[in-house]
Amino acid sequence: MSARAPYELFVDRELFVVRWRDPTDAGARGLAVEVERQHRVVGIPLVFVFVIGPDCPPPSKQTAELMLRHHERIYDITQTVRALVLGGSLRQTVMRSVLTAMTLAAGLRGQPFAVDKTTADLARVVQQMLGRDADQLVQAMIANGIVTAAEAGTA
Repeated sequence: MSARAPYELFVDRELFVVRWRDPTDAGARGLAVEVERQHRVVGIPLVFVFVIGPDCPPPSKQTAELMLRHHERIYDITQTVRALVLGGSLRQTVMRSVLTAMTLAAGLRGQPFAVDKTTADLARVVQQMLGRDADQLVQAMIANGIVTAAEAGTA
């Protein structure tokens, strides 16, 4: 039985999208390396998006702390950080509220951070920021396993 991958990636130049599947310490460390590598490749700050689906377990306290430390590590190489929390369960609603509260704290520190409610909302923002076609972005996210057609609202 193989272990579940901690995350899935979709990268398009300065757009870096990760869907957490099973947050682990090794995954957090590996992701920070991937983000830094992509920044070196494109040479400009990244638009960093993390997606959390209803199938993603919450990280342990230790892993959450490590994830925050790695976020601090990549802060200077991102132009913005966006979160997309999929699903309508109580847990997702609470998570969305917590992340929204975090945007206030991040904003006070001058760090751009936002929470998107739907894949379409995220795609529209990326279109405005980077000029990517919103519909094509949604299709690419589906094709790369970041979201399902049902989660994207296209099924």
